[in-house]
Amino acid sequence: MTARDVPVEEDLDDLYEHAPCAYVSTDLAGRVVRVNATFLAWTGLDRAQVVGEPLVDLLTPGSRAWADTHLLPLVQVGGAAPAMALDLRRADGEALPVLVSTRVVTDGEGEPVLVRSSMFDASERRSYERDLVRARSAAEASGRQLRVLNAAVSAFAAAEDHDAVAAALVAAVRAVAPVTAVAVWLHDEGTGRLHLRRVEGPHVLAPAVLTPDDDVPAALALATASPVVLLAPEDVADRPAMAAALRHARLASAVAHPVLVDGRVAGVYQAVHRRMRSFPEQQAETHRGLVDQAAIALHRAELRERLRHAALHDPLTGAGNRALFDERLASGLDDARRTGRPLALLVLDLDEFKAVNDRLGHHAGDELLVLVAGRLRAHVRPQDVVVRLGGDEFAVLCPDADEDLASRLAQGLVDLVGAPAILTGGTVQTSCTVGAAVCRPDATTAPDALQHAADVALYRAKATGRNRHRLHDAALQAELAAREHRERQLRRALATGAVVPWFQPVYDLATGRMVGTEALCRLHDDDGTVLLPGQFLDVAAERGLMVPLGQQMLQRACEEAVGWDALGFGHLTVAVNVAAEQTTRPVFAERVLRVLATTGLAPARLHLELTESALLEASGTTLDNLRALREAGVGIALDDFGTQYASLRYVQQFPVTALKIDRSFVAGIPDNVTETAIVRAVVTLSRELGVGCVAEGIETAGQQDVLRDLGVLGQGFRLARPQPAAALRELLRTAPDVDPAGGPAVSG
Repeated sequence: MTARDVPVEEDLDDLYEHAPCAYVSTDLAGRVVRVNATFLAWTGLDRAQVVGEPLVDLLTPGSRAWADTHLLPLVQVGGAAPAMALDLRRADGEALPVLVSTRVVTDGEGEPVLVRSSMFDASERRSYERDLVRARSAAEASGRQLRVLNAAVSAFAAAEDHDAVAAALVAAVRAVAPVTAVAVWLHDEGTGRLHLRRVEGPHVLAPAVLTPDDDVPAALALATASPVVLLAPEDVADRPAMAAALRHARLASAVAHPVLVDGRVAGVYQAVHRRMRSFPEQQAETHRGLVDQAAIALHRAELRERLRHAALHDPLTGAGNRALFDERLASGLDDARRTGRPLALLVLDLDEFKAVNDRLGHHAGDELLVLVAGRLRAHVRPQDVVVRLGGDEFAVLCPDADEDLASRLAQGLVDLVGAPAILTGGTVQTSCTVGAAVCRPDATTAPDALQHAADVALYRAKATGRNRHRLHDAALQAELAAREHRERQLRRALATGAVVPWFQPVYDLATGRMVGTEALCRLHDDDGTVLLPGQFLDVAAERGLMVPLGQQMLQRACEEAVGWDALGFGHLTVAVNVAAEQTTRPVFAERVLRVLATTGLAPARLHLELTESALLEASGTTLDNLRALREAGVGIALDDFGTQYASLRYVQQFPVTALKIDRSFVAGIPDNVTETAIVRAVVTLSRELGVGCVAEGIETAGQQDVLRDLGVLGQGFRLARPQPAAALRELLRTAPDVDPAGGPAVSG
C-alpha cells in the first residue's frame, strides 16, 4: 500500500492523535468526550481516566477557579474564548502550564453540540508572559456581558463605603439588561435592618426598610437567602399580596439576589421589568458574578467602617473619641457658617469621680462612665454627637442650637447625670458640671476658640459650686475680662513689690499681752486702692501665681518681724499662710530656711499656717518639707480646724504645733450651745495633744470672755484689726496690749 492508498479519515485521525498540541472535546455539560494522545502524554493519564470526566476536574484548583469565572463566561457569552493561560493537573500532581483556545462547535442547523479546546504547551514561558496573555485575552474579548462585568469589578474596587457599593451594583445591574427599575438595600449595623440605599427608575416595590414579610421580591431573597426569579405574578401564588403588588405595578418579571457576607444577608438588590418575561442563563451567570463582587466590596466597606468606627470611638463607652470630636467640630463650624445656623458645644465633667474609683474601684468607675455615656446619648437629639474627651470628661456637639436651647440641654444633662447610678458595687449619687458655648453663624470662630469658651464656662461653673451649668455669654465675658484685669494687677504687683503683708495681732487672752501676729496679704494697686485676698487669691491659684505670691509674702513678713526687735518685741511670732502649691514642691523647706537665714529671723518666731483643704491635697513631699521645717524650729499651725475632713488624722500625721479654731465656730459663742461645745472640744484636744490653740474671728466681748476662760490665744476685730506694717509699729510703741477683761478693741 502506498501513501496515496491511505484513507483520508485515517490520515486525519493520525494527525489529530499525534499533533504537537493537545485537543480536548467536551459535551455542553463540560464532560470530556474525546482527547488526543498528546493530551494523555502530557498529563500521564489513561484515556479511560479522562473520557467522561468534567474537563475542569483536570485543571489545578487555581485554574479551575479562573476557568469558572473567566473562560466559561466568555464561551457562554460569545461562543469562543481566545488563548488563555491555565494549568493542567498531571497524574503525578504537578502542574503543566498550557495556553487554551476554546470554541463552540455547532451542527448544520447552528445548534451547539460540543466544545472544542486546543492546548499548547506553555511550560517554558515565563510567568509574566502568562499574565500578559491573560490580560491581552481579556482586553481583546468582546461581548457586552464581559464589559459589564469588568466595569463592575472596577467600580466595586473603587467603592469605599456602602453608598458607593450600592451605586456600583445598581449601575452594573442596569448595564446587564434594560430593566425598568433597580433597588438596593444594605444592612445597617446600628438598627440591624436592611435600609434602602439606592434606587434608579420608577420607585416601585421599594420600601425604605426591607423585612422578610414585605410583599416585594427582595423580601423573598432576604427570607430565603437565595436568588429569586419571578417571570410572572403567578410565580408567587402562595403570596397573593405580592402577586397583587406585581400586577398593580404592571411588572412582567423580577429578579432579586441576596448579597451574602460571612454567611449572612448583608444586602439585597432587586431588578424589575415591565416587558421582559425572561432572564437568559447568561444574564443569570452575570448576575451571580455581580453579587459575588458586590459581596467582596461590601465586606471591604464594612471592614473600613469598623476600622473607622474603632478609630473614632471610645472602646469603653462607645461614645465618640477625641478624633471624632475634632472632625465633627470642624465640619460643624463649616456647616454653621454655610447654613447660618448656630452650633453649640457642651463640655461635661463628672463631680467627685475620683471618689467613686477610690471607694468602689476602677471597675465601678468604668461602669459609671458607660452608664453616663448611655444617659447622654438617650438625652440628646438624633443630630447631636456625644464624645468622651478623656477621663471623666464628655462633650456634646449640638448643631442648630442657640443659647436658650444649649442652656436647656445643659441643665437636662445635669439633671440626668444627677440621678442615682446603680452599679455592681453599690448605688452612687453622682453629679456633673457643664460648660456651654455657642458659635454664632456671623462669628468667625476657630474650633479651639469654641472649645476654650466651653472649657472656661465649665471651669467657672465648678468654681461656683459644681452640679450646675454655665453658659459662656456676655456676663461671663465681663467676668473673664475682670479676672484678666485682676491678673494683670497681680502680676504687676508681684513685679513691683506691691504685694505687702498687713498684720493682725494675736493676744494671750488671759493677760492681754500681744504674743504674735498673722501676716495677711494685701495688694496695693496703682490707683491707691488696697485689694483684699478674696479679690485676687482665686485668680492667683487659677493662673499659677500662688508660689511667687507666697514666697514674696514670706520674705516681706520675715523682714518686718526682724524690725520689731529694735522696738523691744523680739519675742513676737509671725504667722504666714502657705498654699498647697508651695508645700508640694521639693524645694519649699529649703526656700523657707533660706529666707530665715537671709533675714536673720529666728525659726521659732515663724509659724506657717496650712488649711485642712491644703493638707487634703498633700503628698509625701509635703510631709517631708513640714518635718524638715519643724526640726529647724519653725511652727506649723493647722488653720480653719474642723471645717474639712479627717482633721484628727492630719494632726497625728503632720508635725502640727498649733490648732486654729475657725471663725465659723467662734461666731456661735456663747449663745449657740453646739458651736460652743465644739470650741471647748478643740481646746481640750489641743491640750491633750500638747499643741497650742488660737481662736480667730473674735468680735464680741462675750466671745472674748469665754475664750479667755478656756485659756487660748486669740485674734479678731474685737482685739485689733489687720493693719499695715507702719501702723503695727506705732501700735507696739504706744499700746501693744489689750484689757484682758474685755475692754474696747485697739484701733488700727
